[in-house]
Amino acid sequence: MKLPKKIDLIIDETYTLTLPGWGTTGIFRTYEVIQTSQVVDVLPVDREDDDEDLEEPKPGEIRMMITGASKDEVFKIRGLKPGHSMIQFFQQHAGSSERQKEHLLEVNVKG
Repeated sequence: MKLPKKIDLIIDETYTLTLPGWGTTGIFRTYEVIQTSQVVDVLPVDREDDDEDLEEPKPGEIRMMITGASKDEVFKIRGLKPGHSMIQFFQQHAGSSERQKEHLLEVNVKG
């Protein structure tokens, strides 16, 4: 799967980034906005609950999944105001604080 290195958005436009699932190996993804966090909003979303309102999952919500199955991980990126931002996505083993860089995404937001 080829991932974009750069995306262009307008204010309130949302881009959906899909990363291949590694759940069966105990790896999950996290991210960090490393430049100008006020320009974008990033939210990991559940594919089954994919909607445009960018609401956080409800506390204590449990998601059922077939044992041994791995699903893609989806992140929604929304432009908040004009500017430039960088988002670093990481791979991380469950229960570990060590993160390995995976993908750097440059985002330009226009008014």
